[in-house]
Parts: sequence; C-alpha cells; structure tokens
Amino acid sequence: MSTLRNRARRHGGFSLIELLVSMVIALVVTLAISSVMIRSEGGKRTTTSVNDVNQTALYLSYMLDRTIRNAGSGFSQRWKDAYGCVLDASKAGAAIMPAAAAWPSPFNNMPQALRLAPVLVAKGLADGGGQVRGDVITVMAGTSGNADMPQLVRPASVIPGAPSTLRVTNTLGYDNSDLVLLADQGVGAGCMLQQVAPTNGVNGDQLTFTGGDYSRNNGSVVNLGAFGGSTYAFQIGTIPGNAPQFQMIAVGDNSTLTSLDLLRQGAVGTTPAATATPIADGVIEMRALYGIDTSAVPDNVIDAWIDPVAGSGYSFAELTAGTPAAQTSIRRIVAVKMGFILRTSTQERVNDRYYGQYAANFNPAGLPSTTITLFSDLPAALRQTRTIVGADNLYRYRTVEFTVPLRNSLYAPVQ
Repeated sequence: MSTLRNRARRHGGFSLIELLVSMVIALVVTLAISSVMIRSEGGKRTTTSVNDVNQTALYLSYMLDRTIRNAGSGFSQRWKDAYGCVLDASKAGAAIMPAAAAWPSPFNNMPQALRLAPVLVAKGLADGGGQVRGDVITVMAGTSGNADMPQLVRPASVIPGAPSTLRVTNTLGYDNSDLVLLADQGVGAGCMLQQVAPTNGVNGDQLTFTGGDYSRNNGSVVNLGAFGGSTYAFQIGTIPGNAPQFQMIAVGDNSTLTSLDLLRQGAVGTTPAATATPIADGVIEMRALYGIDTSAVPDNVIDAWIDPVAGSGYSFAELTAGTPAAQTSIRRIVAVKMGFILRTSTQERVNDRYYGQYAANFNPAGLPSTTITLFSDLPAALRQTRTIVGADNLYRYRTVEFTVPLRNSLYAPVQ
C-alpha cells in the first residue's frame, strides 16, 4: 500500500506552493536581467552621446581653427586702407552688403552694414529666442593665390561707364572672374567689391568689370566713380572656384552652430536669400576673447586677453567706429580664444546624486542648478559662466577651448 502511495506522489506533479515559489524566483531573475539590460542600454546610449559630443568638439576645433587662422588674407598688407571700411557688394545687380533687410536668426541682432576686418566678436548678440547663446563671430578672409599684394590703381583710370574698367600697375596674377576689393583712405563712405568679367576681363593693364556677377557701378554706400589714384585694388579670390570666406558664425535654434555666407554664393545671375547654414549640433553656447598686442610698437606677442564688452576699447561698436584709432585696435588683435559649451542629445535617468532626495516625488524642475565655466584658467573678470537649471541637469556637458593666432595680422606691417 505504501508503495502505491509513493508512486502516486511521484506522478502527482508540483504543488501550488512549489509553483508560486518558482514563479517568484523567475520574476526576480527576470527583473534582475531586465535591470542589467536597461542599465547596459542606458550606458550604451550615454557612451554614444558622449562620443558624438567628442567628435563634434574635434570637428569644431579643426574647422574654426582653419577658418579663423586665415582671417585677413588678401587685405591685411594694407590694413590702414582696408580695415574698418563699410563693405559695399552686389550680386546679380542686387545689393547684398549692406543688407537690405535684417539678417536671419541667429544673426538678426547684427547691423546690416558690416565693416571689413579679419575677425570681429559681437558680444552676446546671437539671437537667443529667450536663451543664452553667446557671441557672433564675423570672419573675413580672401583666398588670393596669385596677386597676393595689393596694387595702387592708376590715376584717373576708373571708368564707371559701359564697360566699367580699372587700370592697375600690372595685371599679372589676375584672371577672369577674380574678385577685386577697392579700398581708399580718402573714400570715407566705404570700400567696394567688384568682379572681373568672366571672359576677356583681363587685357594688358586693364580690368573690365562689366559682366561680373558681383559688379555694379553704383552701390548702396559708395560708387565705382569715387575711386581714383590713391585707391588700392585687393585680389581676394575667384567665384566660382577659389571663393573668399566672408561669413558670420553663431549658435542658433536647436543647439546648432550655424554660419551665414555674406557673399551669398549661388548660381550666376541669381541673388540667393541670406540663409543660416548648420555647421554642427549639440552646441548651446559660443564665446570668444581677443588676444591683444599692447606694445607701443607691435611685437606680435599676446600681452592681454580682452573680453569685447562695451567700454573695453574692443567692443564691436568701438572696433567698427570707422576711425584710425579703431583701425589700429583691429591691427592689435593677434589671436582669438574660442570657448564652446556642448551638450549630449540624450537625457539620462535621475542619477544617484538626485535619486535619494527626489525619488518620492520627482520633479525635474526642482533639481538644483549647476554652473559651467569657460576660460577658467584666466582672471575672474574674463570667465564666462552658464547656469544649468531644472531638467537640463539630466544631460551631460563638455567645454571646449582653443586659441587661434591670426597669422595675417601677425605678418601685417606695423604702420
């Protein structure tokens, strides 16, 4: 009888208690595995976001170093004639500088009339839309590969008729479609951009502008006929082909660093709208400082770092005053120190620092604020800080700083 009972017990299956215990164990194991997988996936996303920010930092450093390092190319050798003049340029018969309307965001706080300079920093003028986005950087660089030295225009040689012509000492190095900047200390209204005709534009000592996409006799602030024997002609590039870099750079919507091509390059015979072009995402703020050579006779050594605020002598308004003193100040800028705050694209879970305090009733807006500092190695007056509040604390941040020498300003004549 006992044998039958034992056999029945062996074939009776699991009891309810045993099944419940098994289910609890399975649930615990499942939760443990799920937790590990969730943490692993979160770590993977964090690593990917951080890698993306690191790559953005490397790209920004390379791109802006190359852009700013070339600033002033083509016109710095005659800086007393060129620096600080109001730029007058047209494309396809329409004025593009000064701009006929406000620049697009984030550049809409910038003046419509811009002045020629290697680099200008407009402190805090990036249109924030309620956010802090930082400074606007204006970079101007020619790409003259042949006629690197400016030439004095021959007296009474400017003929603003049909065809519009200009005679220089020697046209060796000039070619069809070259961009020519005309600047003259005696023409206070501004300097003018012209383009050699795409065909038969160079003949002997004569440059013909009629037919050039960037040519027009009468500009917005100055006319071609205003230039004469004391005018210098600067060859600053060729469009299409070896185009100069005249651009503004600032942080725009969606934490995106953007640039704006001031020459509005595009199809011949058209005038494209001024449009901000994305450069890199994940950038929430950009700041810049000037490296100044304060020696009585410039020795091309950085003697001081200057924050371009009003009253510093190096604010945007002070450098674009159009005076000889402003020209000299622009010449004394021999380097630019750039600073960026970058943010990852992934919002992370509440970390251990906040979890214990806020787990019961978590409210991201209640997170304590934190501060990020740029230029922390410089005196306190030069440091730039940003306060991170609320749910923005759930992102990771990185600061990037680098210094770029202005080699064309360094090589420019002292006087």
